[in-house]
Amino acid sequence: VQYQHLYVLPVLLMEFLAIALTRAVLPSILIQQYGSNVYLILGCADCVRGVLAFFACPLFGKLSDVLGRKLCLFVTVLGSCAPVCSLAFFTWDVAESDMISDKGSIFSSTFTLVFAYISDSVHERNERVTAYGLALATFGLSFTIGPMAGGYLANSKTDYVFQCSLVLTLLDLLYIYMILPESISPRIDLFTKMEGIANSISWSPWDSIRLVLHDPFLRKIGQVAFFYYTGLWAVLSTLSLYAVQHFKMTPQVLGELMSCLGLSTMVAEAILIRWLVPMLGEKQTIRVGLISFGLQCIVLGAANEPWQLFLCVGLSLLGNLVYPSLSSLVSGIVEPKKVGEALGAINGIKALTEGIGPLFFGTLMTFSEGTAFPGSPYWLAGILVFVAYHLADKLPANSEPS
Repeated sequence: VQYQHLYVLPVLLMEFLAIALTRAVLPSILIQQYGSNVYLILGCADCVRGVLAFFACPLFGKLSDVLGRKLCLFVTVLGSCAPVCSLAFFTWDVAESDMISDKGSIFSSTFTLVFAYISDSVHERNERVTAYGLALATFGLSFTIGPMAGGYLANSKTDYVFQCSLVLTLLDLLYIYMILPESISPRIDLFTKMEGIANSISWSPWDSIRLVLHDPFLRKIGQVAFFYYTGLWAVLSTLSLYAVQHFKMTPQVLGELMSCLGLSTMVAEAILIRWLVPMLGEKQTIRVGLISFGLQCIVLGAANEPWQLFLCVGLSLLGNLVYPSLSSLVSGIVEPKKVGEALGAINGIKALTEGIGPLFFGTLMTFSEGTAFPGSPYWLAGILVFVAYHLADKLPANSEPS
């Protein structure tokens, strides 16, 4: 199928739009529910989610290599959206949603599968980078539309936000089942050869860690990913709460901030990535992105006015180039039949940092409350990112195999 990779974009758009709709509404609900302990409690919840996702990402990468991408995408979308959909039935029961979210995170491997799907369909280096950027731009589009739309919907009735998320999830699942073409020929039929599936792959998540540790190239990628994503989760897990807690942002203003950040993601990954990687190569693009994100952390740590949070939108533009460039580097060097497993291993490390980062930085944010610089933990995140910048110097210059 020509331009087959485009078929996977609506999957991303609907899934993350369903999630993004709730981003302007949840922070105020969470603060009401948990009060001054909100950072610590959510850090613990994110830690559980991250650990479960750490085990799930490599497994789904391997399963998709055997069963095909389509079936695994159906399961991961269902698992990822289950928490926000649950709030359509258990309105205001955030604890119930957190519990479902913790369990659902074991299925949250969408990007592993989407990038593997693209790798199956696009083989030329520059086109593959563009396709990855387009996928992440679609993610950015969902977070451009979603938070602002959710903020305005909440002005009418908060229930509408979660009901819309439920409808989008159902449409996404229907699209995958009815329309999305398979990108590879499944090597095993799920319904007739369950024993063959069990014997054809290793079920231990530690195999992927061993893969990263023993493969020199993946080890370097893994080191960069670990430090970068640990710092990134410091921002992702706390920024919306920080904006509401310290700058008293309303759901509408917070939605506008989140939408601006989503727009920067879309611009970076739909436009900038298309000429920066061919011009600089993946390695230098990664380093440029790391510098930009490190500066963003410094500004966040010193911010004392709401407009300074909007200033970070400009710095996040180049910071959004790191993930597609890393993925392109992996896809170009790893053997094609192992791309799903390799991307799953790297995303497993990303998921592990999702467990470490929010818990560690949530604790720091709790202790920094009431100090002269309540955003000072973001400076530590910036230091971790600059460590990743130093480690990125050891990466190969581009994704063309030697």
